[in-house]
Amino acid sequence: MHEKLKQDDFRGRVAFVGETLGPLFLQDPVKGDAQTVFAAIADLDPLQAGCEWPFVDDASAQRLLGLMVEGLGKGIDDDALVWEYRFLLFDGCNYRSLLFTNPLFRGLFHF
Repeated sequence: MHEKLKQDDFRGRVAFVGETLGPLFLQDPVKGDAQTVFAAIADLDPLQAGCEWPFVDDASAQRLLGLMVEGLGKGIDDDALVWEYRFLLFDGCNYRSLLFTNPLFRGLFHF
């Protein structure tokens, strides 16, 4: 078992992950109402946040959070990000290689 899973505040960390990642799956970057969450992730320091991210070792979390920050680098109204989200929403069950062209979504699906 990973050391982070043994921490006393584990349930709070699980809730944090759900509250943080949930809007990325549920809200369209342009039409949804999660712009604050998208902006917060875009401004994230992956090195610092990775040390606090539950479930995985620090290096993995830092790398994957870095992908998410990179994926949001052009803003939430970037065409590639928007169409990737919409493809994921309507055809994500196929998990084709095209699904993970934006680093945000590659980071999300590797946690």
